[in-house]
Amino acid sequence: MLPLFLIGKVLFVFSSVIWLFGIFAVPFLPLKLSLKAWVAGTCIVIGEIAFYVSAILLGKEVIKKYRKYFDPRNWFRK
Repeated sequence: MLPLFLIGKVLFVFSSVIWLFGIFAVPFLPLKLSLKAWVAGTCIVIGEIAFYVSAILLGKEVIKKYRKYFDPRNWFRK
C-alpha cells in the first residue's frame, strides 16, 4: 500500500511542475511559435493526466485536504 501512496505523491508533484513549466517556461524557449504551442499543450495535458492518476492513487481524503488549501475562502483564516 505504501508504494502506491508514494507514487501518488510523486505524481502529484510532477503534475504541478510539468503544468507550471508548460505555462510559464515554454513561452520563453527559443522555438517556433507553432512548436511552443504544441509543447505547452502537451505539458498541460500530461500534467492533468498525472494529477488525476495521483488523485486515484492518493484517495478521496488527501485530495479533499489539498482542495481546502487551494480554496480562496480559506486563505486568510487562522
